Amino acid sequence: MSFLKSLKQILSPVAPREAGEPQEKEATSSPRQEAGHVVQVQEDVLDALVRDLGALRGKSDVQGIQLWVADSVTAQAIQGKEFNARLRLRLDDAGLEELGRGTIAVRREAAPAGARSLAHGVSLTVGDDEGAAAPQATGRLVVSEVAGHGTLACPRYVLDSGVKSEWHVGRGAQSSRNPHRTNDVVVRDDDDEAVMRQFNAFVSSEQATIVAVAGRFFLQAMPAGCRDAGGCATKIISGEHVRELTDVSRRYRLSDGDLIELGTKVLLAVSLE
Repeated sequence: MSFLKSLKQILSPVAPREAGEPQEKEATSSPRQEAGHVVQVQEDVLDALVRDLGALRGKSDVQGIQLWVADSVTAQAIQGKEFNARLRLRLDDAGLEELGRGTIAVRREAAPAGARSLAHGVSLTVGDDEGAAAPQATGRLVVSEVAGHGTLACPRYVLDSGVKSEWHVGRGAQSSRNPHRTNDVVVRDDDDEAVMRQFNAFVSSEQATIVAVAGRFFLQAMPAGCRDAGGCATKIISGEHVRELTDVSRRYRLSDGDLIELGTKVLLAVSLE
């Protein structure tokens, strides 16, 4: 190609697009990239939120926890059941399960003065509301046996926090260790089926305690129901997340749809009314 011809091609204007000619598509993010971004936003906000709420450890009466975000896309990422479930698990694992008994509200507006910046434009405010009396919320928790995974003396127990606030869980109606402890949720020690009787045998007569606080329910392992204390295992199964109770001084929050595993085989279903 001659020099003049090459120069002409370089200097020639770009021909206008003909009518009907397809336009080049702009690069857009894929659904996988968008989902990955949402997960990253959630993780960053959760990390910062748990870190900041750690300063409130031990204050079980904290009220008015709010997240402020002006961006609607970010607000959508930190709302809904998925984010709330992940937040609950993170707070539980950090020993902060009793914080924010009221709903942690998400406000789609600019944060007020004094709000603490978290991540991705999300800010946090916390108000103790010390001058106001906390509402005495009540609730009912239903504990029922799961077919084929051990048996209860009563297939379905209704725990009403308006009646009492603590229920003992164990094998047999009476503790074999403490004559003053009577179980409220009783795993059978006299089942007719040998297989179920064998499953139930791995449960201690002092396995765990369910505690109600402000209408919410928590599970606390007794030493005999905690492997780290020399007993048998107590676990909470939330979907694919399995948490073993390893600290007898801690209470772990129960949610609708959770399963409680006692010993190695017994499963109890949890539902909130």
